[in-house]
Amino acid sequence: MKHLLNRINLRTISVVLLFLISLVSASAQVYAWGAQFGGLTKIPSSLTGKTVTAISASIYHSLALTSEGKVVAWGYNDKGQSTIPSSLTRKRVAAISAGWYHSLALTRDGKVVAWGDNSSGQSTIPDSLIGKTVTAIAAGDAYNLALTSEGKVVAWGDNKDRRATIPSSLTGKTVTAIAAGQTHSLALTSEGKVVAWGAFWAGQTNIPSSLTGKTVTAIAAGQWHCLALTSEGKVIGWGDGGEGQNTIPDSLTGKTVTAISAGGGRNLARTSEGKVVGWGDNREGQSDIPDSLTGQNVVAVSAGYFHSLALVRGPAPAPAFTINETSGTFTGGKAATVTGTVTFAKAVNADTTVTLSSSNDSVTVPETVTVKSGATSATFTITSSRVASLTRVKLIAKTDGYKDATSIFTVEPQLVAVTATPSSFEGGTTGTGKVTLYVASATDTVVSLSSNDSHVNFNGATVTIPANQSSATFNIPSTTVTAATNVEISATPGIS
Repeated sequence: MKHLLNRINLRTISVVLLFLISLVSASAQVYAWGAQFGGLTKIPSSLTGKTVTAISASIYHSLALTSEGKVVAWGYNDKGQSTIPSSLTRKRVAAISAGWYHSLALTRDGKVVAWGDNSSGQSTIPDSLIGKTVTAIAAGDAYNLALTSEGKVVAWGDNKDRRATIPSSLTGKTVTAIAAGQTHSLALTSEGKVVAWGAFWAGQTNIPSSLTGKTVTAIAAGQWHCLALTSEGKVIGWGDGGEGQNTIPDSLTGKTVTAISAGGGRNLARTSEGKVVGWGDNREGQSDIPDSLTGQNVVAVSAGYFHSLALVRGPAPAPAFTINETSGTFTGGKAATVTGTVTFAKAVNADTTVTLSSSNDSVTVPETVTVKSGATSATFTITSSRVASLTRVKLIAKTDGYKDATSIFTVEPQLVAVTATPSSFEGGTTGTGKVTLYVASATDTVVSLSSNDSHVNFNGATVTIPANQSSATFNIPSTTVTAATNVEISATPGIS
């Protein structure tokens, strides 16, 4: 029986490195910009050191909610809209909404509290909410909407243009979100469809055909226009467009939007990268994003009429990227090179240098790899050298603005040869084989044996190369054959 030179069965080593970006745990801060009259953009000192969880900007005043469930208000107070009522003193608030000249708060036990202007009954909680648990609130121009735990909408206050008359098209529907504009209202159903009612002179209650077949995840009602956010992270606007508020800006092209807010003839959007984009009416600079937000992680936005609010928590999350093997095979103990690739989720806007290093001399990588401006990836070479035993290697990558990332993988020892002595022997007799390592290991190396022919069956046998030795012999059992047969023997070093 002849012995065919042996094939060495080595596992492919896959190198995968993922940058995980952690949100910085820090007190949330409120940023305000736009019109400065009435103290609209002056953040009150009572918010210093507080963690803010929600914000709401209206025509002449603003509200903020702290993590302790307390409400802070600032801006104009001519109707008492910025004076927090005593009825909230012992309550913990879960949500807020600033109307034109009045304010709403939703307590954690599902009750609504209103204050400020009550000329249209907007600050008088209706009997229809008695015994109901409210889950969301929206304040408009002298009227309000509330969403109950049953998915039903309740409206009260000024009913001009039937803005506070719930349409029959919501009968039997489960509503998941509500939005109150100046003279019109929006509801989002559990099917991801938008229902609009109230004033329609600017087309604000005509749902556009561009939403057909789309699943909407968020809605916003402005002065005389509307916004919808689809499940693909795209924004669609309709209604009055005199200030360009329904023309989605180019700066949102290719971006995934996660939050929207509509104000007086203008809008704000928050992208998945924690950036803010504004468009529409900008006479007070309310749609120009201030430099102070550069590099910040914006988690919420609110568009008023003449001013804007943003809630910031920690630095902007850096986009994650990966580093992995893209071609070639890591043969372990045999000297080899493979191609690695650093890939960003989005194209970088400047040349970005990533520093690479390895914890073990058996695997080397270049000191740096650079992803060019406008590109998403760059390749580099990973080189492995011979190892005497199973070797664990840590690959480390660093770049400014990212948390250090590591990937731990193993390089296996490889056999240099499997030989048979003699190389040809009769079937039914036993031959002798030998396995040899490149380098002697400091520990025992167990090698599994197998063949491609039933005339040589090792039955799961192994051979152990003792510590500090480079080879060991083993028996090659065979059965009788009727003709000369080539047999291939494979040897695989085990992982301990």
